[in-house]
Amino acid sequence: MFQTTINHTNFLFTHQLRYFLLMLVCCMCVNNVFAQSFKVNSENTADFPKDVNTFMEASKNPNAIKAGKDFEGVWGNLSESQQKQIIAIAKKMAAKKFKAVPFFVQFFSGLASGVSKLSMASGEIDKLLMVTEKVIDKNDARLTTAFFEAGSLFLDRRALFAARGNRLYALEGSFSFDWKEGDTAPAVIDTVVAYDANGRPIEPTTSTQPEIAGPVLVFKDINLVFASNPDSVQLQKTSGSFMFKDRIFVGKSGKFDWSNLGKPEVYADFQEYSFNTKAARLHAENVTFHYDSVLVKPANGVFDFEAKSHKGIKDAVFPRFTSQDNDVSLKNIGQNLVYQGGFSLSGSNKFTSSNALNKFSTLSYLEKDSLKFKLSSRIFEFKDSLITSPSTAIFIYNYKNAMDRRDSVIYHPSVVLKYTKNSKILQLNRQNNGSRNVPYANYHHKVDMRVDVLKWLMDSTKIEMYMIRGRDSLPALFVSIFYFNER
Repeated sequence: MFQTTINHTNFLFTHQLRYFLLMLVCCMCVNNVFAQSFKVNSENTADFPKDVNTFMEASKNPNAIKAGKDFEGVWGNLSESQQKQIIAIAKKMAAKKFKAVPFFVQFFSGLASGVSKLSMASGEIDKLLMVTEKVIDKNDARLTTAFFEAGSLFLDRRALFAARGNRLYALEGSFSFDWKEGDTAPAVIDTVVAYDANGRPIEPTTSTQPEIAGPVLVFKDINLVFASNPDSVQLQKTSGSFMFKDRIFVGKSGKFDWSNLGKPEVYADFQEYSFNTKAARLHAENVTFHYDSVLVKPANGVFDFEAKSHKGIKDAVFPRFTSQDNDVSLKNIGQNLVYQGGFSLSGSNKFTSSNALNKFSTLSYLEKDSLKFKLSSRIFEFKDSLITSPSTAIFIYNYKNAMDRRDSVIYHPSVVLKYTKNSKILQLNRQNNGSRNVPYANYHHKVDMRVDVLKWLMDSTKIEMYMIRGRDSLPALFVSIFYFNER
């Protein structure tokens, strides 16, 4: 019985091995047909589409068969010189053992789409064929794969990337295939020193734009559309070059607005930028940001976009703008309030005082040309009815026209801010960190004030200060700075 079981097992194993070897041989034969059996008759261009169809049909691949038929349909729209060049390219591909899938499929389907879908001019077809031949002659496997794959995708759908719910389209405008040799000349260094309005030298900036080289798609006045599951956004009227090998887009100019969040009047004007088209992200520096209802004048800074899922407009955190410096002035932030500092807008509603240089911003209360308080912080958050900060320095001025009088100030280096716009209530709470035991310094009365909460209704001359212990409010503790106890 035991011997019978072993023999039966050996029989099954031998049978499966033979089947596996048979399938392996069949696959090798099919691959061999794909790579080596393509024959062309260069003397008779009329027969070439038939050769292509025969080759594609032998693959039994639906995409290959469709590519062959589509290519046959546009063959008559090509000039005789273009037909001969296509035949020469196909022969090179066969000689280099290019596989039918994906390379021949991408080559023939791309040509068919370029003619039938995009109505490429004859001169543009010539450029496409020139670039294709140069790519093949380079014998660079990664370059060849990237060019055929991305080129076919663009010609079929005008897409530069498409995968996993994210697509990038280059729509409208014009495009052209080209080959760039790259800049081999040494960089020219500008030794002229520029100065700002205060006479300080301006640090020179160097471009971080990648060098454009190899096979490229050159675009003019297109709309780059980032389409994803949450929504679609676009960089309008931009120009640039798409480098096939690394899938990098190097661009200049363009306008990116907040239309997807219901605010088309909010937008950023681009200068230079570059990004990897395989990532659903866009970063640009030195943009000019426009938000006329909020900013006194346009601001310079940094733009970021990333395709992130969100439930609704209020939950969106992109697009995002962050000012470069703390030189932004805001409109309509509250009666008698004057702001000078950074500005950041994330999504449609959340804007703060963040800036790329992480400098301090100031928020002042001016009434009849008299300064009543000034706040200084790296982060203010502006909401419809509130202005808040997790940490701000506070200067309270007690005297009329006390703009520069130090002895008229109540000061604390770091408190929590809550300012209610409509009722004009300033509330400052003690922090729960190292600053919790730091008192307010009252320079006018020469006392330290140990309080948990300072509350000031701006229309009143009275400031409330108290301690909190549990649910109880206790009187504040004032200590004279002249008091000294030897014990």
